[in-house]
Amino acid sequence: MNLGADQLAARVEERTPLFSIKLPEQFLKKHYMARLSLSVNANRLVTTRDIGMALMDIASASSLHSSEPALIDEQRKSLVTTRDIGMALMDIASASPLHSSEPTLIDEQPKPVSLLRHLLSTNRSCDDAMIPPYMCLCMEEKANQSEEYTSDANTYNQLFEYVKAEVLKNDCIEEVVKSDAHGDLVVFSLNPMVQQGIKNGKDWEEARETYHDMGMTYVEIVVDAQAKLRISDTSQLKFGARMRFRHTKKRGFEPVGTPTLFWANHKCFAKNIEQYCEMSAERDMFTNMLMTMIHLSRGLSLKLLNALLQSLFY
Repeated sequence: MNLGADQLAARVEERTPLFSIKLPEQFLKKHYMARLSLSVNANRLVTTRDIGMALMDIASASSLHSSEPALIDEQRKSLVTTRDIGMALMDIASASPLHSSEPTLIDEQPKPVSLLRHLLSTNRSCDDAMIPPYMCLCMEEKANQSEEYTSDANTYNQLFEYVKAEVLKNDCIEEVVKSDAHGDLVVFSLNPMVQQGIKNGKDWEEARETYHDMGMTYVEIVVDAQAKLRISDTSQLKFGARMRFRHTKKRGFEPVGTPTLFWANHKCFAKNIEQYCEMSAERDMFTNMLMTMIHLSRGLSLKLLNALLQSLFY
């Protein structure tokens, strides 16, 4: 008997607690490199330890003492600072058995890193982040199942046509074709410990004897797309878009989210197709204004040219 979707969702959600932090705009403007790091790390594998380290950085960067008279000891002890919260998160993370009983060299042991000072790798694993297996939500690739979905299979073609239609909904895209480098679908699934709701590594030894797959997998497809030429382009812009589908025997394939950018043959900071097209439109608008300015500036005095610049950009 397969696990219900609600039960699976509950087991996933209990492993992904919500922790929201609002950083002051003044802090972000002052520490622009920290803001950049935080933006990059937003979609990476992050742990409680990393957040704790980031809060420790915030506490160290800001003034911990005001210009007012010092508080008496009892009042000081009752206050909670950012540093205290950071230390608390580090303690919470340390309370779970993240390390084996075997000795580990300090230099070889993975360490938590601050989200404000380090860019996390896109390939960061649960081992790298010191997340125990029974808490790890990283998908496992099912190589044998992936081989069943080649570019010639009916399932592949159906999913390709769906993704193609989704990508072409954006006006800046000219063509979508099958990917030569990623010609097969890739099948993923949650690790068995999460599926069974295991909360302690020792319980897995007994549970694995009666383990049954929940019957839910995720399928990923990558397509190649070609953008329409912009005024400022000197070559054809191409990129890869990928999308995932959830699959169950009862419901078949269901789309998860929208296509996202996988790679590009040019410098691109967009994360999805909609954002990519918005950035393209803004670049075209800027180029048109610049061309208009150059055309109208011929024969104009410096004073009139300055007035034109003011009207275009301010």
